[in-house]
Parts: sequence; structure tokens; C-alpha cells
Amino acid sequence: MNYLKICREIKKRVKEEISKERFEKLSEKVGRGAFGAQTSLIDDLAERVIISELREMGLEAILLTEERGEIKIGREPSFKIILDPIDGTFNALRNIPLFSLSIAVRTLNDEELFGYVSSLSFEDEFHAFKNKGAFRNSKRIKVSEKDEIEKANISLYHDEESPERVVELCKAVNRIRCYGCASLELCYVASGALDAFVDVRGKQRIVDIAAGTLILKEAGGKVTDDRGMDLSGRIEKICVVATNGRLHEKILKLL
Repeated sequence: MNYLKICREIKKRVKEEISKERFEKLSEKVGRGAFGAQTSLIDDLAERVIISELREMGLEAILLTEERGEIKIGREPSFKIILDPIDGTFNALRNIPLFSLSIAVRTLNDEELFGYVSSLSFEDEFHAFKNKGAFRNSKRIKVSEKDEIEKANISLYHDEESPERVVELCKAVNRIRCYGCASLELCYVASGALDAFVDVRGKQRIVDIAAGTLILKEAGGKVTDDRGMDLSGRIEKICVVATNGRLHEKILKLL
């Protein structure tokens, strides 16, 4: 099955449908998603478009989504799709061009097969097949080789309950950014644009990071929670530490 072709077609449809709606209407709240967060029209619209497209393609899969939770498509699903139709909704609704479509394909036993993350505001696309490397706009990518924490450029998230945890990390690194789109930020680590992505809020879910996690690992990086534990099979809200690998233990220690 050509997962990359399918994802590109889905991206095309999502962009088309979003562009048809009045921008101010896209921010309207239309309920709550499967994980409890408020759902904006832009999220609901994108998700409905994707589900419709998958059904039209005749795919049979278990779909795990941000808004609707788990959905069965077809009679005999043979794989799983983990989907965030709009990652970075805050950015999208404020005309900040950093929001994306995130699609991960796994076996029914949760083994990673394919990851796809693409910007929905400009032409920037990342993908990876298990054991076949990671790519940005069809060119192979790899993580940075930086191993000195004082030279590291990272993306960092904390909230009012966790600022003390990141003080030493903030003191140690060279530069800190916060872009508001976890899937793209994981891919920026994969491509070497960033050296690490750290989120200690305990708010990330599998739908946000599944695709980006595979892409980063295929580019040579490492992803764990803030205690260094593997994320496989985790469905609860979690903290995430994603790095080029060389900086991983140093960052965990500073946390």
C-alpha cells in the first residue's frame, strides 16, 4: 500500500476544505474531543474530511483521532492509523503559519510502520518508513551531531506547575524556542534544525507525536518520557523528551 501517496491526497483535501470556510468561523467551538479538549470547527472539519476520504479509498483500518477517539473503518481492519488532523490549532486560528497534519500508520499490535507530518500553510513535508530512514521533501535527513549542551538549540514547554523543573536546562542551553506544533518540532529535531524538543507539562498524547516520533527515530534521534522511559503503548498524557540522541541523557539529568 502506498501510504505516502494516500497521505499526500489527504493533505490536499484538507487544505481545500479548510480554505472554503470563512476564517473567523473556523474558530467556533463545536463540542469536546475524545480526550476532553474543546473542539474548534477547523479540527472537526479536517477530521470529517479525512474520515470521508479514507472511506472513499476503501481502506479498512482502526482510526485513532484527536476528536472522535477510536473509529473502525471497513469490516476487517488490517492496520491502525493515528491521526491529528490539525496539530497547532492555536496557531492556525491566529494566522501563524505553523500547524500541520500528522498521520502515523501502525500494525494492529502497535508496531510502527510509517509516519507523515506536513505543514498545512507551506510546502514542507516529512515522512519515514520503518527501517528505511527519514525524509524532508523527499531528501534524506538526519539529526544534528551536537553533543555539547551549552551549544544546544531546543524547543521547550512548561506550565505554571513545572517552571522549577526547567531552570537548570534553561541556564545550560544556547537558545530556546517554542513553536506550538509538536509534530513539526519533532521533525525539526529529526532534520537537525533543532537539537531537542522538551515538554514537561504532561499534556502530550499519542495522536500528537506518533508520526513525528517515528520520523525522529528513523533520522537517528531518541524519544522518551521525562524519566527516560519508552513511549511504546502509552495512551495517557505524557511528558516528552526528544533529542538527537547525543544530548538525551544530559537533558534528562538537568530535568
